[in-house]
Amino acid sequence: MYEAARAGNLTIRQLAERVTDDAGTLVGTAVDFAVLVIPELRRRGLFRTSYAGRTLRSHLGLPRPASRYASHRN
Repeated sequence: MYEAARAGNLTIRQLAERVTDDAGTLVGTAVDFAVLVIPELRRRGLFRTSYAGRTLRSHLGLPRPASRYASHRN
């Protein structure tokens, strides 16, 4: 996109119009985002390079709930 913007001497608005649909939604796939955008954000220090835990729950610092199926022993 950067090269296309420079080659066409596009303004930010013109570039945005080329990469969005009529509703203003960015056009592309999640794969495109993961392959093209995330590495650049990481290079700039704007996106994490690792997670705090192995699960989303642990990454967000949420406690693990008790199992409702575990037997209750007194």
